[in-house]
Amino acid sequence: SLPGSQQQPRAGWVVKSYHRPSAADGPADPADIRPPAVLVATMDFLTHCVLDSELQPLANRHKFVRDRTRALRQDLTYQGLPSHGRGRTRAEIDADLVCVDLHERCARFHILSAHRLCEESTENFEPQQNMEQLDKCLISLRSMYRDFRKSGVLSEHGLRLPNEAEFEAYFLLTHLLDEFLFYVAQVPPDVYAAAPVQRVVRAFHTLRANN
Repeated sequence: SLPGSQQQPRAGWVVKSYHRPSAADGPADPADIRPPAVLVATMDFLTHCVLDSELQPLANRHKFVRDRTRALRQDLTYQGLPSHGRGRTRAEIDADLVCVDLHERCARFHILSAHRLCEESTENFEPQQNMEQLDKCLISLRSMYRDFRKSGVLSEHGLRLPNEAEFEAYFLLTHLLDEFLFYVAQVPPDVYAAAPVQRVVRAFHTLRANN
């Protein structure tokens, strides 16, 4: 149930919470690991039935969704997603694209949370924890985008990553004051030329000029 809620969980509506693995746990039980299609349905539920609900304050909803999306990403890791390299079947490529989509949606959740909850007290919203999870999402996305490019599997199937420039821009924004030039040098030329990244580059030069 949501933090602060007095309601009992409803059968069939319980969403798996995050559990930090330890050596004492042993391997994860395969029966507890949700396949990609179930994880998409879970993310849809968290977005439309939890975040869009007004039965609880946004800060409470944020805590719940932050924990459940962390568990969601953990289930992807347990399944070895995303896969890497060439020679992937179309089913494996589709599963990897689901992995990209879920990480993008998680990143957007953390970005919007930082904006909507910026005036909350630290008792209700912990910006550092929110930023930590955003960083993890963006780092994972950057790795997935690079692997897809290196393997060439998307072009072989006529597929593309339409949001790569947007999330590259978010990553660079988080490093405006921290090794920006190092990271921007790694950006593929077509992504660097895209409008979202160019806006961040201009922001960096303006910031440095006014320093």
